[in-house]
Amino acid sequence: MNISMRYTLGLTLLGGSALLSGCHIDMWEQPKMKAYYESDFYTDRQASRALPEGTIARGKLRTDDAFTTGKQAGKFVAQIPAEAVKSFGGPKAMLDRGENRYTVYCAPCHGTAGNGNGFIAQRGLGFWQKLPATLHQPRLLKAEDGYMYDVLTHGKGAMYGYASRIQDYNDRWAVVSYVRALQLASGGNVPAAVTPVAVAATPAPSEPAEPTPAPRVTATPAPVEALPATDAAKKEQEDLDSAMSKLTGDVLFDTAKATLKPESQIFLTAVAEILKKNPDSKVEVGGHTDSQGKAASNLSLSSQRADSVRDFLTSKGVAGSTLLAKGYGSAKPVADNSSSEGRAKNRRITLTVQGGAN
Repeated sequence: MNISMRYTLGLTLLGGSALLSGCHIDMWEQPKMKAYYESDFYTDRQASRALPEGTIARGKLRTDDAFTTGKQAGKFVAQIPAEAVKSFGGPKAMLDRGENRYTVYCAPCHGTAGNGNGFIAQRGLGFWQKLPATLHQPRLLKAEDGYMYDVLTHGKGAMYGYASRIQDYNDRWAVVSYVRALQLASGGNVPAAVTPVAVAATPAPSEPAEPTPAPRVTATPAPVEALPATDAAKKEQEDLDSAMSKLTGDVLFDTAKATLKPESQIFLTAVAEILKKNPDSKVEVGGHTDSQGKAASNLSLSSQRADSVRDFLTSKGVAGSTLLAKGYGSAKPVADNSSSEGRAKNRRITLTVQGGAN
């Protein structure tokens, strides 16, 4: 064996010895706790720790339903799912949360009223950059609620998605509800409301007569005297007609019931804002039914429904002295009662401005 080979062998043995000398088994033999062992390290003496709040088990993430995606069968849902409304305990809390999230994340660009004139648009954008969209443009007024949710989640154009910023699905739907309230408050013509996907399994019946509700004795108020129409009254009537044309009886109430559906209260809250802008107006809340069933029963039901809408509006700050609730039964149809579509249109609530300021 020559000197070169001996030198190489010596270096190899030396390097191997150094490598082996640095190899330990401390991690194999260190103290550790197996699952469900008792431990004195934590105050609750449990070695296994509880999962952090919001943890989702593998395979349990909801990514394909209307509530989490805004789509059903590949199409945008028309209205906010009832599941989202119920998660807040009611529409008022949902709108409050929506306003909060909108103010934080949306108002800087779109503005507090949704006109696309937030402070970023006014101060931070050059003339060559694309300005934020106004939320009151016809395209967005006609868009489905699911579309609004999808854009908020994934972004569109120059707007990035807010899924990482607004992580709670309910909060995203709350923002959509607040945007709709802004649109309605400004007289926007939003899409026709339909039964939310979360409760859409029971369509409104077309043929069976509505059962006779429990009798309710109410005093007949004096009729509101019609005052000469003013420009303000005409504008208010146009705004109310636009808002209420989307809220048929089937959207507001369950069959043969006079209790407002939770999801309908979001839109009526926006209607209350329209009425509060015109505190001197006198407005009739009219209840209407189709011609199915007994005339007396329909008259009673329409009166109860008108009372429910009036009471809700007053609970949102509209002066009760400005509202008159009156039931008409089937006496004032707007469509043919011989078809299910016509009957659905006749089941409605109307708000009629009786006059402007004196």
